[in-house]
Amino acid sequence: MLERKDIENLRKHHMEELAEAVHNAWWKEKIQQGKTHPDMKPYNELSEQVKDLDRVAVESVLNAIENIIDKENKE
Repeated sequence: MLERKDIENLRKHHMEELAEAVHNAWWKEKIQQGKTHPDMKPYNELSEQVKDLDRVAVESVLNAIENIIDKENKE
């Protein structure tokens, strides 16, 4: 079972890798939808402002996982 320390490790050491995965999933979905967007390019070519959007998505998921961990620890 995951623990809070595992989530903190992901946050500290894997944020960019996770944010890139979020970006790539978004990009793939846009391609499947037949849409175009100026941010449909490799993660390393994005502005920091756009990368922050992916980081926020990752942070939201990590926070949700921490909430689940806390809830399960209380039961």
